[in-house]
Amino acid sequence: MSHVYAEGEECNLTGRPRRTEARFTCGADLSLAVKEEASCEYLVTLSTPLLCTHPAFQPKVRCKG
Repeated sequence: MSHVYAEGEECNLTGRPRRTEARFTCGADLSLAVKEEASCEYLVTLSTPLLCTHPAFQPKVRCKG
């Protein structure tokens, strides 16, 4: 699951708004990673076992038909 924040402060390198994508994942341990993928474009990944039981993180059941 992810959410994009696209209208941040103006980047002094590109002149465009800063952009951040926050990704939430189910994982065995709590971890947080921040990466600048391009100038003023960031990826924040939060992994926690607390999300593993949340309905949004359950596998989708597909009907065979």
